[in-house]
Amino acid sequence: MIKFGFNSITSILGEIGSYSSEVEGNAMKQVTFLSLMIVLGAVGALQSPFWGVLLYYSLSVLRPQHLWNWALDGSMRWSLMAALITLVSFCLHLSRIVSRGAFNGMITLIMMYALLVMLSTITAFNPQIAQGWAIEYAKVLVIAVVASFLTQTIELLSEHFWQVKVLALMILLMLGYIAWEINFLYFFQGGRLNIYHYGYGGLDNNGAGLLLAMGIPFAYCFALSPAKGMWRWWPVAAAFLGLVLMHAVMMTYSRGAMLAAAVGI
Repeated sequence: MIKFGFNSITSILGEIGSYSSEVEGNAMKQVTFLSLMIVLGAVGALQSPFWGVLLYYSLSVLRPQHLWNWALDGSMRWSLMAALITLVSFCLHLSRIVSRGAFNGMITLIMMYALLVMLSTITAFNPQIAQGWAIEYAKVLVIAVVASFLTQTIELLSEHFWQVKVLALMILLMLGYIAWEINFLYFFQGGRLNIYHYGYGGLDNNGAGLLLAMGIPFAYCFALSPAKGMWRWWPVAAAFLGLVLMHAVMMTYSRGAMLAAAVGI
C-alpha cells in the first residue's frame, strides 16, 4: 500500500513537471505557483493527510481556473490532482486514523446525506441528468468526510486545534487574494466591475459576494488575536484584508452579501 501510494504521488508530480516545462509566456508565474502548491502538498501529504486536505481546499477556494482563465488552458486539472493526493494519503494513514477513534456524529450525518443523494439519483425521473449533480455532490462529500476524520473528536481537539487555525488562515489568505484582484481591476484598470457583471468561479454576483463575505469573520478573528515577536504585524495585515474584502463585497452590489458581511462583523 505504501509503495502504491508513493508511486501514485510520484506519477502526479511527474505529470506536473512535464506540463510546467511546456508552459511559456504569461502563464509561467501562475503555473509555477500552482505546481509549487501541488509539490509541497504532496510532500506534506506523505507525512499527514491534513496537508492534502489543506491543498484541496486551497484550490477550491481560490478557483485558479476562473481567476487565471486568461493564462491557464484548462488541460491540467489541478483540483483533481489535489483530491487524488488527499485520498492516497488518507489510505496510507487509514489504520492510524481509525485506531485513534476519529469517527464521530458529523461523519455519520454526512454519510447519511450521501446515501439520500445516491437514492435520489437512482430514483430520479432522468437519472442521466441527476448523475451530473450526484458527481458534484460526491466531490464535496468525499473530501468533507476525510476532513472530518482529520479534525478529530472533541477529546483530541486541543491536540489538533492548530489544524483548524491553519485552515482558517488559508481561507482568509485565498479570499483576501481574490478580493485584492477584484479591487485591482476597479482601481487600476478603469473602474472594471467584473465581479458584478460576471461573478466569480461559476457564481453570479450574489454567490461571489457571499463567498467573499465568508472571509470577513476570519479577518476579524485574526485581527483581534494576540500576536508576539515576529508575528506582531499579523493583526494589522488581517485588518487590512478585512477592509479589502468588505470593499470587494460592496462592488458585487449584492444586498444579501452586504447583509452577511455586516453580520460577520
